[in-house]
Amino acid sequence: MPDVESNYKKALDYLLPRLKKVIANQSEHPQATSADKLVELAHKYGCSSQEVSRVDCALAKALDLAGSECAVLIAGSLFVAAAREAWPRLSRVQSYERVSL
Repeated sequence: MPDVESNYKKALDYLLPRLKKVIANQSEHPQATSADKLVELAHKYGCSSQEVSRVDCALAKALDLAGSECAVLIAGSLFVAAAREAWPRLSRVQSYERVSL
């Protein structure tokens, strides 16, 4: 069985130095890494980060911060990837500031 902790740390070792900002969220899966721990790891890499509790709100926050100049990367488990379901609702909102965060 693969070592899950070392796998996600390898992914973060690769990703975090390349990111400007991290919006951390925690999956409801019992083995999920806590959002607090993700924020702490991002700070160790000098990456600005914050926790947003709901996945759809985290996506809205990321889109708002990215504006039209930056890309948004959604990474994590399949539970987090399910946030794509929020995309159609958010894309209809003309200003992401209208989404309650």
